[in-house]
Amino acid sequence: MKKIRTIDDEFIAAAGLTQPDCKLLLTIVKCGLDMARATPEISSDWQVQVGVYTGPVVAGIVGDLKYQFDV
Repeated sequence: MKKIRTIDDEFIAAAGLTQPDCKLLLTIVKCGLDMARATPEISSDWQVQVGVYTGPVVAGIVGDLKYQFDV
């Protein structure tokens, strides 16, 4: 799982970008559920909504070695 960006209170992440994952959807859903379960421990005022999208991403290289992804 790789964090792509944070926009206001939105956290965008993607999985399976640089390493194949035969259980990709399971990995993504498990991450979302783990974040939702952990939220009340951080703050009782926070609420979490999780959305899952599958599809293409755009990739580029920043500098010599760092990959940059976007959805």
